[in-house]
Amino acid sequence: MGLQPRARCLPLLLLAIALVTPRHDAAADTGLDSPSSTEPSFLSRHRRSLLIATGAGAAAAGIAAIAFRHEANARYDEYQSAADPEEIAALYDETATLDNRAATCFIAAEALFVAALYLGFFVEPAPVRLAPAPHGLALAWHF
Repeated sequence: MGLQPRARCLPLLLLAIALVTPRHDAAADTGLDSPSSTEPSFLSRHRRSLLIATGAGAAAAGIAAIAFRHEANARYDEYQSAADPEEIAALYDETATLDNRAATCFIAAEALFVAALYLGFFVEPAPVRLAPAPHGLALAWHF
């Protein structure tokens, strides 16, 4: 039978929330040694690749949604001109399925677009740092 359209994008939404939610540092609460506070977060270190992935995913989901909607509209036109009751029922069911797929893709595109906006505007890129090296200074740059 399959999941309902909104339930299909629940894993995607949970993944997007997991990626953008700041991590709680349990080591600071317990008094244990924690990594340096200047250590950039996962989002900062991988900001560019995540931004490209979410942007490309949003574009792909949007294109798929438009294709599903176009196909659903074509099936609906066939449904309206059909005369056989069995064909009418089959075309209606196919139209409803394609509409559900289009709605699911639109929701996924919107969620990925919001994640891309968050990464683009609210996540600071990892800083460029100078670190001591055996024979001078080393340039540390995370991207």
